[in-house]
Amino acid sequence: MKYFTILFICSLLNGNETYLEKLLSIAFENNDKIQSQTELIDKQKSNSIVAGSLPDPSLSAGYFLSPIETKTGPQEWKIGITQNIPGFGKLSTKEKIGLLQTENEVIKLQKTRLEIQRQVITIYENLRFQKTQLEIIEYLLGILQNLESVMTIQYSTSTENYSNLIQIQLEVLKQNDNLIAIQNEKEILLSELEYLLGAEILNKINFNEVDLNIPDFDNISSNPDLLSVLISVNIAKTKLHLANLSYFPDFSLGADYISLGYPADQNPIDIRLGISLPIWFGKNNARKYSAQAELSSVEFLISDVEESLKAQAKRLSYEMENLLRRIQLIDGELIPKAEISQEVSETAYLSNEIDFDQFMDSIQILLNLKLEKATSLQKFQITKARLFELIGKTL
Repeated sequence: MKYFTILFICSLLNGNETYLEKLLSIAFENNDKIQSQTELIDKQKSNSIVAGSLPDPSLSAGYFLSPIETKTGPQEWKIGITQNIPGFGKLSTKEKIGLLQTENEVIKLQKTRLEIQRQVITIYENLRFQKTQLEIIEYLLGILQNLESVMTIQYSTSTENYSNLIQIQLEVLKQNDNLIAIQNEKEILLSELEYLLGAEILNKINFNEVDLNIPDFDNISSNPDLLSVLISVNIAKTKLHLANLSYFPDFSLGADYISLGYPADQNPIDIRLGISLPIWFGKNNARKYSAQAELSSVEFLISDVEESLKAQAKRLSYEMENLLRRIQLIDGELIPKAEISQEVSETAYLSNEIDFDQFMDSIQILLNLKLEKATSLQKFQITKARLFELIGKTL
């Protein structure tokens, strides 16, 4: 079956493979787009065999309406076979072009795998971010519900302002609505992930620890677009060589069996040799100039693609460095200080030293920082996936 459950697959996880890496392995094996590209590779392999093979021989037959009288008897009919043989080097050159095109399809497969990897990681990190959102909302609801209980008692004894109680109840309703919205979006994300995996997810998604290391972005030699251009240069050079071979003739070899009314083993057989005459120099020159223009075009692309990739890699690395610095600042300094501030504010509020709005501000500051950290981690991981795609690295 094409579809199977992640529950079963993840039971096979070994100690060295993370949950995300296993998801990617499943996607690489089952994604329809990857399967389609794999079939194109097989197709191109077969095409290269065809390109390097001799053309099919032709069979001909003729019947003389008026038999030709010869010294040995009348010619009644004849049958012949002819094999065209391309000039030396033409078949091997065509086969080489086919093999290079097969290499290009392999590179396209790698590009597809990298695209799928980025998409899987993006959804995986969006789900991780949603998990953090839920934890933050549940934490806030816990605080609000405790306060609601305290305020209800205080209001019943006329020691609490009823408007503060209403504000808390409104905030609880709003956060419960946010929970529903996040749960609904989670179903969409899981559906998109199942599409990419080609598999059904029945168990809980596990989130491995975030790796905050920035990959080396200097080596872009494995980028599929760059590799494809380099292959295209080799293809263009080979096509130019093939165009130069068009100035040389092709050959043909044939045989005819002629019936003279004798027993079959006594009728004559003639052998024919033929050679093409490549005298239309204008046509052959056009082939050569066309191949030369194609080669020049793709050679210009090499430098352009290299510089573009280097610029993109630097931009992504710069974005990751900024995100990493912000994550370290929030996690190491801002959140600890905000937690102390929230604890102090809660004590002060319960002692009627500050009002409700001041207390809620301290909570909101802490939760906003936690949410900003989660957002920065999400962007960091998604940006890293884009960088992996750019440098041609799979997990």
